[in-house]
Amino acid sequence: NANAGEIVLTAAQMHGLSIGNGNKFHSVKAIKSEREANTYLFAIADGAYTKINKIRLYNDSETGNLKYYSEAWYKRGNHLASLARSDVSGSGGFESNPINGGYTLSNIELEHQQVVTIHAVEKDLTEYEWVTYANGALIDAEDVVLADAKMGGHAISTNGTTVDVKGVKSNRKSNTYVYAKVLGPYTKIVVVE
Repeated sequence: NANAGEIVLTAAQMHGLSIGNGNKFHSVKAIKSEREANTYLFAIADGAYTKINKIRLYNDSETGNLKYYSEAWYKRGNHLASLARSDVSGSGGFESNPINGGYTLSNIELEHQQVVTIHAVEKDLTEYEWVTYANGALIDAEDVVLADAKMGGHAISTNGTTVDVKGVKSNRKSNTYVYAKVLGPYTKIVVVE
């Protein structure tokens, strides 16, 4: 079962009995409501009115199944620019469309966005070189957390052994981690941006 907060409606085709040339499909982009959680507004302005199909996504409290509730609203004038912040209800000055099938949505496009934690191991980091991480996956650097590592090389050991180190997030440089190990009189440091 998908969580309503993970579903993002992006676009649809709008038509219906209350829209001029109601058989014509109008491509519309979803507007995410800033006032109501998991609520998307599909709208067209026809010169006289802004006509809105309001979709609220929610999870059934007993089954957890993803459900939706659809409402049709209109308001005189063009309100597309301010729709995201608008109170699309009777108290916001909108009127409910009483005609069943007045505004209908078809071909709704959506994205299922999930938070994913990936535990990865990078075998060998090269020095002084920018390297594509995670095979070029689109990941924001701020979302990557570097953890434990093994430090090796000639400055650590001449026989190829490695030492365990923990990454410490730099408080001076964003998206940067410092790995360090005290060996004898020296501190060996690796900085990873």
